[in-house]
Amino acid sequence: MTFFLKKRSEEEQQQVDQLMFEGTPSFNERLQAQTKATRIRKDLNGQRAKMEKSVVEEITSQIPTEYIVAPDTEAGIPTPMHRHDNLFESINRAKAANPKFGNLPASIEELDAEVDRRRKEELQEAQDVLAQANGFVPELVGDLWAEVTTPEGAIMLGTGLTGSARLGTTMLVEGGLAALDETRTLATQQQVAEQLDIDPPQPLAQIGMAGLTGAGFAGVLVGGGHALSYTVNRQRTTGLRRPADAPQLRYAQSVEETETALSQGSELPADTAPPNSTTPRYIDTPPGWEPIKNGIFAGESGGDYNALFGYQNRSGGRFAKIKLTEMTVDQAIEFSNVRGEYGQWVKGQIGRVATPMGAYQIVGTTLRLAKKGLGLRGDERMDEALQDQLGIWIYRQQGTKAWEGYRGPRSTPPTPATGDAPATDFASYATSRGYTSAGQVTAGRDLRIDVDYEVVDASTLTRASGDLQPRDRGRASSDEQVSEIAASLDPARLMPAPEADRGAPIIGPDNIVESGNGRVMAIQRAFEQYPDRAAAYLEEIEAAGFDVPEGVEQPVLVGRRRSELTDSQRQNFVRQANFSATARMSATERAAVDARSLDAETVAIFDPAQPLTARANAPFTQRVLNSLPQTERNALVDGAGRLNAEGVTRVRQAMFARAFDAPDILARFAEANAGDLRGLMDALEGAAPSWASMRSAVQEGRLRDELDVTPFLMEAMRTIADARRIATRDNKASAQMVEELLADVDLLDGALPPLTAALVRMMYPDGRALPAPKITAFLDRFAAEAQKVGKTDAALFDDAVGVLDILKTIDSRAFGQLTETGSARIPATPPRPADMPSDAIPENVFADGASSPEVQEADDVLAAGLKERTEQTANDRQTAADIRALADDVAAGDDLAIPMADGTTFSTRQVLDDLDQDEALETIIDLCTMKGAA
Repeated sequence: MTFFLKKRSEEEQQQVDQLMFEGTPSFNERLQAQTKATRIRKDLNGQRAKMEKSVVEEITSQIPTEYIVAPDTEAGIPTPMHRHDNLFESINRAKAANPKFGNLPASIEELDAEVDRRRKEELQEAQDVLAQANGFVPELVGDLWAEVTTPEGAIMLGTGLTGSARLGTTMLVEGGLAALDETRTLATQQQVAEQLDIDPPQPLAQIGMAGLTGAGFAGVLVGGGHALSYTVNRQRTTGLRRPADAPQLRYAQSVEETETALSQGSELPADTAPPNSTTPRYIDTPPGWEPIKNGIFAGESGGDYNALFGYQNRSGGRFAKIKLTEMTVDQAIEFSNVRGEYGQWVKGQIGRVATPMGAYQIVGTTLRLAKKGLGLRGDERMDEALQDQLGIWIYRQQGTKAWEGYRGPRSTPPTPATGDAPATDFASYATSRGYTSAGQVTAGRDLRIDVDYEVVDASTLTRASGDLQPRDRGRASSDEQVSEIAASLDPARLMPAPEADRGAPIIGPDNIVESGNGRVMAIQRAFEQYPDRAAAYLEEIEAAGFDVPEGVEQPVLVGRRRSELTDSQRQNFVRQANFSATARMSATERAAVDARSLDAETVAIFDPAQPLTARANAPFTQRVLNSLPQTERNALVDGAGRLNAEGVTRVRQAMFARAFDAPDILARFAEANAGDLRGLMDALEGAAPSWASMRSAVQEGRLRDELDVTPFLMEAMRTIADARRIATRDNKASAQMVEELLADVDLLDGALPPLTAALVRMMYPDGRALPAPKITAFLDRFAAEAQKVGKTDAALFDDAVGVLDILKTIDSRAFGQLTETGSARIPATPPRPADMPSDAIPENVFADGASSPEVQEADDVLAAGLKERTEQTANDRQTAADIRALADDVAAGDDLAIPMADGTTFSTRQVLDDLDQDEALETIIDLCTMKGAA
């Protein structure tokens, strides 16, 4: 029964639309949905009673006051079946007076049915939200929140969480109470399931899950409390309670040793605060710390523990009197105040506040965090030992990304500064990244390593494998790539380069190739199969100044890594080295580029009736792959050289872009979620081969330009998309919104062209998309008919078939009343100019730049053309002036003299008389002819 459905407010409708059309619901939305679902299923906090009250109030508000029956104050408490008798009597009175109230509930059964319907509707909405995302955390939290916000849940929660009990005991008690509470609600859940016609509860599974959830919840709360208490007490012990003469770092270590001894029952350390150590330590030095430390110093301070920004701490600097190593921690924090002299001076240099200090260039904010994290009191000296410990703490918290100038690990420290001169190996940076120096290569965004270039024999190198080889070099496409590189080996591209993914291969100290396995294989193959290429490579090595050792048969120039790396760091370098530093194109950009390689011949061999991966389309896919750069083919085929899933997607997108080169429509197809326009997108994709073939014929001049109706088709797609978007936003029907847009007249562009409007109504009748196969069939037939009757030579005759003729033949119902196409608001993309052959330009032209004879000749041609155009414009203006003057004279009735080529002149009157005589003569001839025929 649906006597009246409560209409959503505009805000509620927008929230629902957002869930339905704008992606995955948020964490908070899922939490609220689960809370609502749990409360409805278990009827927590009187959910059904609240819903019934809401429905009763809503019905009461609909009934005029004159029909309301007042309750009997002397009557006792009514039974459940008679709890709303006064309401029903009021409804019956309203029905008798006005038929519009005839759909209101007339019995308690009908009222209960309406309440249950609304409860089920709310439950379904909550489940729809939960079904749109994966995961369990918000659902778990929402379920717990629904339980603990009931009086019973709050009581049980407080019963189990006692501060004196052990963690295990608390978890056991709370788990049992949660299971007991779940058992208590099973009867209610069964009743709700019957009322709402939903799945019944599963007792065993629900009781077990409730016990586990309750125990886990208690563990989190109690365990978190214990951890917080431990942290606070430890900070007090190592901070406020530390003796004044005890070094902080060593004292903290002693506290840890004492804690360990107490927990293990062993003897306590004899002295928890030994005398000041020359190398105080907060924690053990991290693995590989020395090379990392050297790299930090090389990119930040040169190892100067007093360093300030721009070395202004040195003689002649603005802060020459400041010695950081003589300051306490609190004094350094005060000095680094962003409103202080140092912070404001740095801001004046670089445009932002920064307060780098010391060997690790620690800023004030980080120093305050480190003080708290290490439990420092603030009176410790910022000496070298403490700064090293601060550097280790920062490294443990943030890694090497904490230092902007970090170049990667170094095996040796930077050369120490002498006197007031800056360290010789130090380079400062004005941006957030350093520069790659000579003898370095970069991988990824921030990883830099030092290398030494040398020539080795290829036979001494070991190909990478396992964790050091992210690529499958056994694939057919990989071997094809190696063969192509070897056959066209370019020596200049194998010399030292700043990026690890190109140039000379990079090898480790153990001769394993870390970057450039394919390059090494190509060089070896060049020596074996292409001696001319190998000889050119050898000459390039020697020309670059590298000596080839004696006895080397297949020389390879390599960069030998000298930066020390751990196993994990080495694996990361290898991974980063296999990614190009060039920004990748978006799917839309890539599809537009790939589309240029799909010429008419390539499109013609595609069979749209077969899948892309079918044998029948193998010539087509192979031709497409051959048109792409060789370096990209490996990602598009499988181990056997067949098109893989990524390759299929890329070819589909390229074909779509070739047929419909509208960037916004292409982006919706290639990148965005098409949503309820998916059917239209599928239709366009299905017709893409035939449409691309037709457009190629137009661009090549074989078909008339007016037959390319792509601009109208794309405009129709945009109109439909706008209608759907606005209808969803404004809670309107799609059909209504479509008609409003078709009737709209833009102040600048005017009304939609008639052909665009007809296409919209054909593809989106009554606010719903026509099935994709029907649209595809329509577009395919139009393209086929256009190719049959639209050849350019047909335009020489007056009866050439046009766009309207084709459309009316295909679908007279949709286009029968169309008398004109109109002009598209966005015209078709101009034809793409033909690619210039690679041999069209001689090799040595433009050798002298702007002074080259070819450039001078081109300038002369352009200048002559410009002069001719200027003179032609002047002549055109004079001719127009002469015509205007002649028209004025004729209008005035003057007898004008017309000069002839032989020097004689005729007046306009003579010319008119001659024309009259000629017309009379023609009439006499016609009469004679008719008489003779008679």
